[in-house]
Amino acid sequence: MELTPESSQEAAWEVTTPDVLGSDSSASLAWEVSATEQAGPKASDAVKITQRVVAAIPVTVQQVTIAQVDGTLTLPVAPPADASQSGDGAVRGGIAVSLQPKLADGLPGVRRWFERYPYGCLEQQTSRALGLTDAALWQGVLARMPSCLDRDGLANYFPPADDERPTGSPALTAYLLAVTDEAAKQDSRFALPDDLRNQMAAGLANFVDGKIERKFWAPRNDLDFEKLAAIEALSRYGLAQPRMLGSVTIAPDQWPTSAVLDYYAILSRVEGIPNRDEKRAQAEQIIRARLTYQGTRLTFSTGRDDDLWWLMTGAETNAARSALAFANAPGWKDEMPRLVAGLLALQKNGAWQTTTANLWGALAVGRFSRLFESTPVTGHTEIRSGTLTHSVNWNAAAAAATASATPATKTASARSSMLPWTTGPLTLTQDGTGKPWATIESLAAIVLKAPFAASYRIAKTVTPVDPAVKGVLSRGDVVPCISTSRRRAT
Repeated sequence: MELTPESSQEAAWEVTTPDVLGSDSSASLAWEVSATEQAGPKASDAVKITQRVVAAIPVTVQQVTIAQVDGTLTLPVAPPADASQSGDGAVRGGIAVSLQPKLADGLPGVRRWFERYPYGCLEQQTSRALGLTDAALWQGVLARMPSCLDRDGLANYFPPADDERPTGSPALTAYLLAVTDEAAKQDSRFALPDDLRNQMAAGLANFVDGKIERKFWAPRNDLDFEKLAAIEALSRYGLAQPRMLGSVTIAPDQWPTSAVLDYYAILSRVEGIPNRDEKRAQAEQIIRARLTYQGTRLTFSTGRDDDLWWLMTGAETNAARSALAFANAPGWKDEMPRLVAGLLALQKNGAWQTTTANLWGALAVGRFSRLFESTPVTGHTEIRSGTLTHSVNWNAAAAAATASATPATKTASARSSMLPWTTGPLTLTQDGTGKPWATIESLAAIVLKAPFAASYRIAKTVTPVDPAVKGVLSRGDVVPCISTSRRRAT
């Protein structure tokens, strides 16, 4: 090319990019571009760069099913109608099957969710460390925790700038005491040190007794619910007293489910409460009456009133805590598998939707596994899709599926297989003792044709209060502002 002084031109080459669609992996192009002056002093220069090549439309999890293989499990499978294809015409993605002898051995979607979780307040860091059962990460949280406690012993989500006006949260403090107690039952490494536990317990006791107050904005009056959560947390360490319930208006029929669960736990642990057995039976009956199943999905009839997001409770945490509360309760043995299956059915893409729900859910599944999955899994499980057959040998010490695990299903304890897309039944057959669990994930690359809401969607509409012309916004019309005041359109 010829360049006049103070000018520039573009140079372009036709390049065939590596095919990354079939393997859904990444590749790279190594560029070396050199330029040499053809006249004059023959000046020259060169540049080397590496260009990463990835698929424009990534493969993502479209649907997840978790089921126990009791004999034979058959599911219909078919690729999504609008799934992208690779260069050879095959549908990208496939069916990832992850087998494990116990639910607590895996929950790969939950682990993946925690591994990718980016935020870091005290609650989130605690939930993530306990959810991943990462002792090193937990020690880091413990090192930070004292800086988050106010002078009354109550925990803040972030270290406060000063402590002139204590702002610790009773709800957060109760959560920390409760989940660490539950996690420590499964692994003693995750217990709170005595000094931190005693500081927080003293703060909660003073809050329940009215010696300290915390007044935060809330959509509804929640003082009784906060006190019940505080007493429940104290009861785990033998620090709750019967008199503490005197600070609460007892009306379990009118409470959200989380408060009824707290009340049931208090009645189960604290001796000396008048008519304790009758009150506990009443609370249990209220919970049982609220349970509703839509297919395998577990809901509560009071779901609309149960969403106390500012107290970190909702339908998912209530389902998990119900599974924990009644795991050993008489009369719940036959209900527990259905309850845990209903809890698992609340997952989306293999995980629940909040840090607290994922931690409570993992703890509940772990307890269920210890109580209800005592028969060891032996023999082998056959996975059949179309003409392909994979087999997992549970008797071999290094049992593994014949295909490698995908990032979506890979865990230390799971035996994973990746099957190409076919249309027809997917059949899993267990030949041996025990009932292994299967996590079945459908993976595909689909062009997003509309905004995708993973948990909630916010839409804003502005309707003129006093329009001059109906359906048309014009100068002088009165419209509501976000602050709920009125402002004229200009």
